[in-house]
Amino acid sequence: MVASSTSNATSLNDFLSAKMNANLATVFNATFNNEDHMFWRLGLVERGEETSEISALLYFSMDRAFKPYVSLAVTLSIILLVGLLFLVGGSVVLSRGIARPLQKLAQATGRIASGEYIEVEASSSDDEISALTTSFNQMIAAVKDREEKIVFQSCHDAETGLKNRNHFEIILSEEIANNDKFIIMIAEVPQLTEFRGVLDHGHINKLLTAVGQRLEQAAGAPVARVSADAFCLILKDDKNLETLPALVMNSFLIPFDVAGIKIDTGVKLGLTKYPDDSKDPAKLMQYVNSALDLARSSPKGVAWYVADRSEDFKNRLSMMSDLRDGIENGEVTFAYQAKFDLAAGKITTVEALVRWNSSTRGFVPPDDFIPFAERTGDVRHITDWGLREAVSQCAKWRKKGMDLTVAVNLSTSDLMNQNLPAQVLALLTEYALPATSLKLEVTESAVMHDMNRALDVLNMLSAMGMELSIDDYGTGYSSLSYLKKLPVNELKIDKSFVLNLSESEEDRILVRSTVELGHNLGLSITAEGVEDIESVNMLREYGCDVLQGYFISRPLAAADLEKFYNETKFDWA
Repeated sequence: MVASSTSNATSLNDFLSAKMNANLATVFNATFNNEDHMFWRLGLVERGEETSEISALLYFSMDRAFKPYVSLAVTLSIILLVGLLFLVGGSVVLSRGIARPLQKLAQATGRIASGEYIEVEASSSDDEISALTTSFNQMIAAVKDREEKIVFQSCHDAETGLKNRNHFEIILSEEIANNDKFIIMIAEVPQLTEFRGVLDHGHINKLLTAVGQRLEQAAGAPVARVSADAFCLILKDDKNLETLPALVMNSFLIPFDVAGIKIDTGVKLGLTKYPDDSKDPAKLMQYVNSALDLARSSPKGVAWYVADRSEDFKNRLSMMSDLRDGIENGEVTFAYQAKFDLAAGKITTVEALVRWNSSTRGFVPPDDFIPFAERTGDVRHITDWGLREAVSQCAKWRKKGMDLTVAVNLSTSDLMNQNLPAQVLALLTEYALPATSLKLEVTESAVMHDMNRALDVLNMLSAMGMELSIDDYGTGYSSLSYLKKLPVNELKIDKSFVLNLSESEEDRILVRSTVELGHNLGLSITAEGVEDIESVNMLREYGCDVLQGYFISRPLAAADLEKFYNETKFDWA
């Protein structure tokens, strides 16, 4: 029997009758009166096996319980939907506000990569994107400024601000593309090496700048500095090219004023023609330098490119290769010319003169290969060989009782070699010779090339006890200001003043005054080019110390020199 207390007992009794045989849980859900209910069965009394359990059954409609929250859920859903719509809309607006400026910045980055430095327009709002855009534009300006500086530096000379060789070659290629006739002129300042010895770096730069400006004014064309001491110009064919080089040369008659110092300097000019000489820019630069090389020895200081000279230059380069081979295989030898000491009445010194009998070229005169070897740097091979050959030959003669000093000529590059004294000392030590057995002869021009460095080398050689001689005296600068600084023992009067001594009063005056000057400075005097007894008598009268020339002896091979030394009697002595 089910007791019930409810406002809907009949329906509940029917519900419970249907559930009588069911094992009802303590709490369960069931549909009652078409509504979802929650039931709670609470046991009250257990009678026994024959009696039924007495339970209380509490229930409540879940639909009624949740009904007040349905409207709340709808309201919250509406609020959520509206909020979501606002969120999506705001995101779209925000993304447009951020993505578009960032997209512009990304596009600007691509333009920078391609070399276009266009600033990005910044928004008027004071936000992070605006600050980023401003910083980005500052970066563009900085990169642009640095690139302009780099480009300028790559195309301009750092010391003068003039266009450099790179820029000149670009302009040259552009002019060739225009296919118009033009002239390339190169101007070299030959005294620049000496100026560097007396002027500081700042003054040199000011001088170079002034030289470039004067060239531009005189030639009426932009100037580029293409090397340490050379400038290039491209001259249109409509200019008066016959008189222009002379106008440029004359413009340098006016001295330069550098920091209150008046500096006189000139230029050497080389010229080549397009398209007559070549259409290739590299060839044109080669040819204009070839013309400059010719201008260095030209009395006028101006020269045009000569095609045959280029072939001659190549031949000389080939000659240097043959010369190196000739040194190794014994083609290069020394001929020794005796020097007669008037006071001692005998031969005391011999000068070692280079001779080259090439297996392919035949006899090559020294004047044909030694000057070019000095310019190309190959003279160091001659020097290395010559010093060892001279020292070893001197050692052989001394072992035979021939008390001879061997004189060896040094080049300009030899005087620039700070290792030369150590090299000479090592050879003297190796062959057990005193320093006085070797005499080194240098020319005035070699010393003046860079007097400070030359003095360093000469002073070290002199400190070793070695005799030093100024060769070809009278043909170079002949300045007492430099002569008194040099640690030399001897002056050699050039043969050009001695050959016609018996016939030229001017030569007699020059030789006599040179002998007196040298003696007053404590120097020994040697006269070269002695070829007759009249010259011998005059030189003896002037007080000359040593005679050298064909009248004494021609240059001889080592074996012939030994025979000459041992057998020759000088009756006139």
